[in-house]
Amino acid sequence: MSQNPNQPRPFDVVLGSQTPTPSDAAVLGGLPGVKQRLASTTPQNRIAALKEALQHGDAGLDLVIQALQNEVTQVRWAAYSLLGQRKEPRIKQALHEYNPWKKLTCLRTLEGHSRFISCVVFSPDGQTLFSGSWDTTIKVWEFATGRLIRTLDGGGYYVSSLAISPDGQTLFVGQEKNFIKVVDWQTGKKISTLRTRLHARFTWIYALAVSPDGQILFSSDYSLKAWDWQLAKELYNLYAHQSEICCLAMSLDGQILVCSSQNNRITVWDLATAKQIHILKGHSKAVTSVAITGDKKTLVSGSWDASIKVWDLETGKEIYTLIGDQTQVNCVAISPDGQTFFSGGEENTIKVWDLQTGQQMSILRGHQALLIKSLAISPDGQNLVSSCSWEKTIKVWGLP
Repeated sequence: MSQNPNQPRPFDVVLGSQTPTPSDAAVLGGLPGVKQRLASTTPQNRIAALKEALQHGDAGLDLVIQALQNEVTQVRWAAYSLLGQRKEPRIKQALHEYNPWKKLTCLRTLEGHSRFISCVVFSPDGQTLFSGSWDTTIKVWEFATGRLIRTLDGGGYYVSSLAISPDGQTLFVGQEKNFIKVVDWQTGKKISTLRTRLHARFTWIYALAVSPDGQILFSSDYSLKAWDWQLAKELYNLYAHQSEICCLAMSLDGQILVCSSQNNRITVWDLATAKQIHILKGHSKAVTSVAITGDKKTLVSGSWDASIKVWDLETGKEIYTLIGDQTQVNCVAISPDGQTFFSGGEENTIKVWDLQTGQQMSILRGHQALLIKSLAISPDGQNLVSSCSWEKTIKVWGLP
């Protein structure tokens, strides 16, 4: 058989490929490898490199601190998150000098309501925003553009609370005099009206929450009620408090429901058994807002006693208390990643807090009038929405 002249002969030196290796493909070990991946064109590679950098002592730590100035937003945030878990003085100084929360700006202002705005809620896909008002209307906004899609008639009754079904098709409207209207918001057609029994005192539907399967609606006035809204039938009634229940919060899996009231208490319910898990005591005035982290481990509550409390939901123990300069806290909201929460109160500012440490990260200023009434975070965590009662406006903030 003839020998191929292109094949190497014994003892020939064989060269490798002359094609340059892509920079992202070459993987070196140790700190040189970290530096190379930090130059990658892929943000995920840079973020992975930052995590590894912390294993290489002070030199690696310097790389993470330098990444606070990276041109890619995701990389800056990854560095910020990693450094936030460290206690070294020079890291604290670096984080103090670089605080991305201080750079938040208002993207747009939504105007159209003529009276007090009481509530805002996002559709599950984040594309639509709903707002309710004492002008007895519900406004539907295209969130990406801020365009008003339609206005729904509240039938002459103040709107006090809103909730949306998981499929995004059905809007639940809580109103004064114990009315709950169930509406197809795309057509404006009323599906049904739920009415709770009137109490001796005039009252409202203060809060609404929907189970993840969309089958059960929970409402609060003087008691916590569960409805089969499709049959317009009350399923059961939990007499949780002896005064108005101000707010509700449901875990993402629908297993836990938290309600709070004007008697300063917070009640935590196991919905599978309809039994109380905890009664949380500590606030000295009405508890006006509650929010649960996605992992169900932590609860944040705001009160008219000017404090915010953070609770361990598994044990029912208070983790810490924040005492602000606001005379009352009206609303709280937790970011989807569970790292940050926001609060609004009687002033015209919104405060940004680190949930783990309780450190105040920033103050958002943009509303001109007093009383931040409600907050909502878009499902993708990219935007915060706030409503100011006396200003009759809604502001949209871009989150880092």
